[in-house]
Amino acid sequence: MGIRYIYFVFIIVILLITAGCSNEKLAKYEYDNNKKVVMKTEEVAILTPPKLTISVEGNKILAGQGSYFWSKDNDDGTGRRLNVDAGPPPEIAGKELSVKSQSEVHLVFEEVPSVYQVRIWESDNEKAIAVTDNTFTITQNKEIVIYSVVANWEHGTATYAFSLNVE
Repeated sequence: MGIRYIYFVFIIVILLITAGCSNEKLAKYEYDNNKKVVMKTEEVAILTPPKLTISVEGNKILAGQGSYFWSKDNDDGTGRRLNVDAGPPPEIAGKELSVKSQSEVHLVFEEVPSVYQVRIWESDNEKAIAVTDNTFTITQNKEIVIYSVVANWEHGTATYAFSLNVE
């Protein structure tokens, strides 16, 4: 009985040592049923591009968030990357804003991108429009117009969409 007791204590000590030396970084992640890493909410928030607000004649709407690639480098040389796919602009544009033709549209980015482009979305093509100082003028008459925006920052690229009902 003495050898069994010593063997049992030895196994318990080994298990405790192994558990104490485990990699703490593994504990930060959760796994789904397919054993793929699932990011926690805090990590997703860090890996989300800035919001875009559309302002026309004092009325504001939040542009729909489309596809994006975002990255965040850590001080220790590691980093996280997130690539999110979304549907086409009509699916992400959200609530439309009623505006008048010849109104000025102001793009208000939560963080100003290094470069961006605004396009009128159509199912078969997109037409780039001129933007000056984050503002452009609506030239369409009596129609619903869907705009797509592609913006680049140091941490990645994001797309947005919004819909204006030109009256």
